[in-house]
Amino acid sequence: MGFLGLTSDQVWLVFFGVLLLVLAYQVNELREARKPRLKPKILKELQWGEPITVKHDTPRSLTPDGKELWGVQKRDFDLFQSFWYFADWINKLYGDLSEPIRLQELKDTEIKGSLSSERPAYGRRYDIFYNQCKIGLLQICASPRSHLNPNDKTVDVEITIDGVPPTVLPYSNVYGFLQTIASLVASMERPKFEHLPDGDTEYEHAMSDIRAAIIEFMWNMHGDNWWPELKVELSGTPDHYYHLLQLRLEEDGSKAAAGARGV
Repeated sequence: MGFLGLTSDQVWLVFFGVLLLVLAYQVNELREARKPRLKPKILKELQWGEPITVKHDTPRSLTPDGKELWGVQKRDFDLFQSFWYFADWINKLYGDLSEPIRLQELKDTEIKGSLSSERPAYGRRYDIFYNQCKIGLLQICASPRSHLNPNDKTVDVEITIDGVPPTVLPYSNVYGFLQTIASLVASMERPKFEHLPDGDTEYEHAMSDIRAAIIEFMWNMHGDNWWPELKVELSGTPDHYYHLLQLRLEEDGSKAAAGARGV
């Protein structure tokens, strides 16, 4: 009989089991040490804060002097003019739902990142807030395809969440926000690829892109980068947004007419 009445094989099994527990504990400690730590104030604002009071820094024009420049064409000015209602509609929606996400427009209209990797691009840009915390950036501009066809109203959108680790935010809030943007900028009727008659619609394709981006983000969480950004790129025809814009213009027209009648 060996130690404490155990056979040598049993002693080795116990020793091996203890060794595995120690190694598992050490690996977990290393992982925890490498994870980003949020300050208590930020966590409190994320979890218990109130939505910001939006103060847009809306640019007067797409360009500083209101004129075309290299890389900026009429289609870009058309998009800038028509998307004045974009953030307002989203903020009203989330306000009515008592949800914490808000968009706040930036004065700088020059698109940064991958949307401008091949050409200068200009459009509308918004900080994304979750309660009082700025969590990311949304940029929207006319697609290069629309410059070749005046009837093409395709837009490109890039959404980046990197102000906090995206996983500290409720999944339903993040996914729901991305889904809302997709519903505004990608048609639910137009096919993504017109040469494929039975292909996905723009919206279905956009939702596939969103799910792929989330999967890629979760995959990267298990690598060396413990705070990867969540980036989603969408492209489509904003039929639904233009419908909402038309309803808003009709409402404004009705109010103006009522005011003229003294109602």
